[in-house]
Amino acid sequence: MNQATELACKEAARLMSRRRDAALSPDEQESLRNHLYDCLGCRRFEEQLDFLRRLAQRYGETGPKVADDPA
Repeated sequence: MNQATELACKEAARLMSRRRDAALSPDEQESLRNHLYDCLGCRRFEEQLDFLRRLAQRYGETGPKVADDPA
């Protein structure tokens, strides 16, 4: 990948978020994969997105918990 086609972190973050809802094109997938290989910050951001998704799913399954809630 040459410098003219390198993905900026802002664009990588947009693609990481979008691919949770829809498939990326093959070119987008390759660009993102290459960017994530080189960028530790974006790999960490993707881990955070995954954590937040799991947390939201768990919240949706169980609802909010209150400390003194007998349930």
